[in-house]
Amino acid sequence: MPASTPISGGVGPKAQQVAPLRAAVCIGNQGLSAVSGLDTSVLLRYLIQDDQEQANLATKFVETLTEHNKGFIAIIVLIELNWVLQRCYGLEQPAVMGHFENLLRAEEFAIEQQAVVSMAINDTRQHDADFADAIIFQVGKANGCGQPVTFDKGALRVGMRLM
Repeated sequence: MPASTPISGGVGPKAQQVAPLRAAVCIGNQGLSAVSGLDTSVLLRYLIQDDQEQANLATKFVETLTEHNKGFIAIIVLIELNWVLQRCYGLEQPAVMGHFENLLRAEEFAIEQQAVVSMAINDTRQHDADFADAIIFQVGKANGCGQPVTFDKGALRVGMRLM
């Protein structure tokens, strides 16, 4: 897994490698023997390391993940994480997208609709678009929808149509 710069000097070795994200157990997801679902708050604490007690718990948990005991990250978690990192912590979108790309490459994580997320990251980068808009467009496309309609002029960048 390629190295990535953690936001606040993450604690363990994985924190030095990836920008990762309340854990609930999901058994048998994506054909894996055991998968633990990760909530935005856990990944955020692991990444930011700003609440030491929660950060320590999140780091210990994330560092138990392996390619056979993956952490599942839902699309909505990525959308929330993107918003929090940009709005609350001041990260620029290219940095957040770089962290998301690292998550996609990490064997310890299973990303919901990974190909869709990858295309949304590309759309976000190529069109300087909002990540949530890119996800909406790509999820619709993957499900056979035509061009989504919107009132948001910014969403036109990823291929939506103005209502």
